[in-house]
Amino acid sequence: MIFAILDFVIAYGLWVGKKWAWVLSLMLSVFGIVTAVFSLFLRPRIGEFFALVIDLGIVFYVIQPRVQAYFGRRPATTVITTVENDNASKLGVVSGLSKIAGSDEHE
Repeated sequence: MIFAILDFVIAYGLWVGKKWAWVLSLMLSVFGIVTAVFSLFLRPRIGEFFALVIDLGIVFYVIQPRVQAYFGRRPATTVITTVENDNASKLGVVSGLSKIAGSDEHE
């Protein structure tokens, strides 16, 4: 019962972007990786393997720059710059396509 309540508290913190929830989920996932590796050596079963894969996926996800920016762990300017660069390149493609389309209309 206590773990279920803890899970809901962490889920709420992750949902609203609290730093403590990010840190806690990262710590619990690293702990899960350590215990899964230890369990795989003691009694290798498919459940430990899946737990390891899930925990590795969680750690990989929470260390992504945009996820860290959501939780206030990185400056948001890094993410905004990346988005602006992506939009600029998309606008360049769109303007290039419109030039090509426009030149076809005039001929």
